[in-house]
Amino acid sequence: MKQYLTTPIYYASGSPHLGHAYTTFVADCYKRYCKLRGDDVLLTSGTDEHGQKIERTAEQAEESTLSFVDSRSDEFLNLWKNLDIDLDRFERTTSPTHKELVIGLWQQIGARGDIYKGHYEGLYCVGCEQYFTAGDRCPVHRKPLEKFSEESYFFRLSAYQQRLIDHIESNPEFIVPGSRRNEVLSFLKNGELHDLSISRTSTSWGIGVPDDPGHVIYVWLDALAAYLSALGGLEGEKLKNYWPNSIHFIGKDILIFHAVYWPAILWSAGLALPKQIVVNGWLTVEGQKISKSDPETIVDPLSLSDLVGRDGLKYYFLKSVSLGQDLDFKRSHLIDLLNADLANNLGNLFSRYIKLFLKHFPRGLRYSTGNITVVNKNLLQSIRDNTNRFTAAFEKFDLSLAARLFIETAALLNADIQQREPWKIADRDELAQYLWTLHHCLAELTILGASFVPELTARARVALKIEAEPAWTELGHRQQCVSVQSIEPLFPRIQSRWPRG
Repeated sequence: MKQYLTTPIYYASGSPHLGHAYTTFVADCYKRYCKLRGDDVLLTSGTDEHGQKIERTAEQAEESTLSFVDSRSDEFLNLWKNLDIDLDRFERTTSPTHKELVIGLWQQIGARGDIYKGHYEGLYCVGCEQYFTAGDRCPVHRKPLEKFSEESYFFRLSAYQQRLIDHIESNPEFIVPGSRRNEVLSFLKNGELHDLSISRTSTSWGIGVPDDPGHVIYVWLDALAAYLSALGGLEGEKLKNYWPNSIHFIGKDILIFHAVYWPAILWSAGLALPKQIVVNGWLTVEGQKISKSDPETIVDPLSLSDLVGRDGLKYYFLKSVSLGQDLDFKRSHLIDLLNADLANNLGNLFSRYIKLFLKHFPRGLRYSTGNITVVNKNLLQSIRDNTNRFTAAFEKFDLSLAARLFIETAALLNADIQQREPWKIADRDELAQYLWTLHHCLAELTILGASFVPELTARARVALKIEAEPAWTELGHRQQCVSVQSIEPLFPRIQSRWPRG
């Protein structure tokens, strides 16, 4: 099956931080799982580089706007490369091909009669690039709203209110988790949906409205269209083949843009909706909202990965919070979790097994699957049962549960070894059968772990002397001949003290 996964097109007004990494880890993990299952999957990320906030920020930095966004975009792209994010496309909204698509999208919406010119006066948050109809402070940025009055083009969003409600109610998996689906339905049912202002005259940094150069296209319409331009255009084969199974991974702060504005825009342009919108919660750091004014909340993902490893950083975020819930990042919790799960549990499991195997069967062993005892069959079946639960968790986008099932499987094997004490087994045939069974259990464990800790599981597979690239089709496959080799510890314990920042 062909699938298309997207992260948000991150706003290039500043350097990337842990919040950006959090959502990206979720999308990357899901892609790795789908690839394990044999799917043809594309993952897109990128940078949203237009709008008044970026124009102002570049002025404050005393840089040209283009130079400013070039630098920020490079930071994001380099971060994903250094964190081993399996991206297929990195889309920039300043690229010529994206500009061409946005203009084409505008024209298709206009041809339907869903764009008209009017005048807007109201309170505006430059940080959100959004008008607000109530309050005098932005609920996200906690800053006073600015009063704006300008000529604007409008999109007939109000015409799609009932259609949006009908689609979300008849497609319960369109927005997950269910709490976010309910939030969108409440938004749609408890108030009149107003037409959307989709152009600005207060900034020149953006894509010009066709035939009206005094207006630039609203930055959110511009950014959302990047999901389409990353597939090569409105008429391309990639859009035709991948878009029907597209999934947007986003944070809850941009839910309404993706679940209300974007579907209506797509319908107006005659395009299908994405298959699903998967929404994660907010990230705080040591109990505080991430803010440039509070250095304690600004944690560089690259520096952090240098300390705990790329797999360690991914695993922490993916296991620590259920889908849709907020996560408070704590340095002490990060260290404790990784030492317990990856060093003590997973690492010690492989270490003790390899030492035992090499002590008794340094040249490998051969065993026939037809002679396996009930107790060993039961151990293999327990791994298979966990694999089935693991699959069900991914189908619900409950990556936290899937990560727990992976590490609980490692704990199950550790407990079995501790109970059966193979170092005390005198019968060589009995010992060979048990080590043969454990070898296949560990091989299947690496398949479960490949989406969360791909580097660790690749090294574990080297230790088991099996193919480095895991595949779902290996599950249940039994080799008669197995062997192992020594490797360095999978995940050395992290020191409890480390530098801040």
